[in-house]
Amino acid sequence: MNDIWIYILIAVALVILGTGIIYAANARRDAEQRVRRIQQLKDDLQSSIAGIVGWDAGGNLPEDWDTRLQLRPQGRDEDAASPQGYSEPLTRLADLAQSELATCVPAGLAAIVATSFTPLGSVESEHSLLVETMARVSGDPVALAHALFDGHLDSLFVVASLLETYFPESAPAVPYRFASAAIAAALARQDILVVVPRALSTVSRHEVDLVTEEGRRLHEHSEIRRVANRFCSRIAANLSSDEAMAVLCVAPGWLSRDGRRQARVLVWDRTWSI
Repeated sequence: MNDIWIYILIAVALVILGTGIIYAANARRDAEQRVRRIQQLKDDLQSSIAGIVGWDAGGNLPEDWDTRLQLRPQGRDEDAASPQGYSEPLTRLADLAQSELATCVPAGLAAIVATSFTPLGSVESEHSLLVETMARVSGDPVALAHALFDGHLDSLFVVASLLETYFPESAPAVPYRFASAAIAAALARQDILVVVPRALSTVSRHEVDLVTEEGRRLHEHSEIRRVANRFCSRIAANLSSDEAMAVLCVAPGWLSRDGRRQARVLVWDRTWSI
């Protein structure tokens, strides 16, 4: 009788071991596929940016490519003469951003960032609306700019910063980070600079609009509160009267030839520790 139980236990152990091996192999395969996909997206983004600023002598993007992109004057002669037209690289960047963001699973995003005040369904709806907005404006540079000015792209930059800072290893972090960078580059081609102060950094009270509360009620999210308290509480005591600790940029700023909007930043205070 004891021998039978031994054989059963061995069989169960083998089944568990085999299942674990299969799961690990599938996880590794999925990870490798995602790495290849991200690398391809990175190559596409670099090619699109190079179409605007050019390659250096070594076949790489220039070290100051971001500065060139932001300062590049609109309507240069070579753009007008190009058979692809001025907006083709911009459209390519926007298309890449939209297609990558569409790969993000709304339910997975909601499970990470939802709070009691911002329920799962609200986060999913916000993401779906953003994907629809980007699909609608990606082929139209003017519509893309107006989407930024009207606040329809706010959630792209806010969620990208939120995920990169507080949940960098989560699955939605990569598509949001890529999409926000691509859209910022596309807008820079129109001489529109998107301003997103870095979360968990020191900001000047004169350069951003400061808020201590916002609609998402991020202080109710245990992980965000834990990280923010650990980082900000150590630095807050050494700040000058003109400085504050940024928990998150909750609305990006922008600067263009026609005007500007200051970024709105959620700042840390002692109530976060309560």
